[in-house]
Amino acid sequence: MGTLGSATSLTCGSRVFMPIRLALTTQGYAALLDGSSIDFQASMAAFMAAPMVALMRIRGCSWRDGAEMTLAMLLPIAGVFALRGVGLSGTLPWLSNSEHSAMLVGMLVLMLCRRERYTSGYSFLGWPPAAVRRRSSGRELRAGRLLDSCE
Repeated sequence: MGTLGSATSLTCGSRVFMPIRLALTTQGYAALLDGSSIDFQASMAAFMAAPMVALMRIRGCSWRDGAEMTLAMLLPIAGVFALRGVGLSGTLPWLSNSEHSAMLVGMLVLMLCRRERYTSGYSFLGWPPAAVRRRSSGRELRAGRLLDSCE
């Protein structure tokens, strides 16, 4: 799954969430006004995870791959909230607005741990290839079948 595709799906999800957030806050749901609230972060994460999983499914990834990516997005955010809950936000100032950074780090860690699923055999700086590329005939390529990185 490409970095540009991942970033685009995350951005699209957050762009869909913002007008919904605006509509809910005008109706009196004040919890979404605070960007560091659990309500805001859970809603934003759901709206970002849904297009990410949809893109992964379109590219042929399994539901398990989508669930792993969703957990990689959500668990770091939960960790940040747990650290804030024990009072570390006053001690560690970077912790006050680090939810999205933690989410991106979680996704990167998953992609590095499972690089055979996400690199499709690409080798960077002479690293051994993570996966063997599937050989395809010219007929398959002309038919428009996409070779997928999550197979």
